[in-house]
Parts: sequence; structure tokens; C-alpha cells
Amino acid sequence: MRIQKAAVLFVLISLLVSCAGFRISGAKSEFQEGLSLFNRGQYEAAIPHFQKATELDPDLGQAYLYLGRSYLSLRRWSQAITPLRTALRLSPEETRREISNLLIDALLGAAEPVLPKER
Repeated sequence: MRIQKAAVLFVLISLLVSCAGFRISGAKSEFQEGLSLFNRGQYEAAIPHFQKATELDPDLGQAYLYLGRSYLSLRRWSQAITPLRTALRLSPEETRREISNLLIDALLGAAEPVLPKER
């Protein structure tokens, strides 16, 4: 009886682990599809893939980065801020400067309509 319970427990754990791996694999697949579209200049089409990648793997910083970059490329400044902030939080130290610069671009772009015009 104990052997049967152990076998059932092993099968359940194996299923859980494989499902988690599938989600991460799905996230990477969505990210790669989005990246392919992004690199072809199809920013609007790339956005849903980056969004799906972040849903499947909330720790996939690159997906947040490229989601924010897609919004920046479309001049949708306000929408770029949240994913870029998340990318900054998740990013390794060596990429934080690049992400910080993108975040500043988004903040300045979002503020542009309310800034006084130069004379």
C-alpha cells in the first residue's frame, strides 16, 4: 500500500514539474515569436506575444524589456513605463543602464504633452 501511494505521489510530482517546464518553454516560445516580429519592425504584432510571455513566466525580464521597447517604438510612452520598470527590477546589473535610459525616454515622452513649449 505504501509503495502504491509513493508511486502515485511520484507521478503527481512529475506531472507538476513537467507542467511548470511547459509554461516556461511556452513563455520562451512566445518571446521568440515576439522578438522576430519586433526585429522586422512589426511592433504592434509583437506586443501580444511579449504580453503572453510575461503571463506564462512573470520572471522573464527580457519579455518586459521588449514589451516596453515595442510601446516606445509606437510612441505609446505611458504604456511603456510599467513593463520597463518591471524589466529594470528583474534585470541583471549589466543591463540596468540601458533599461534606465529607455525608462527615461518613456517618462519624457509621456510628459511631453504637458511640458511648456519653448519660445
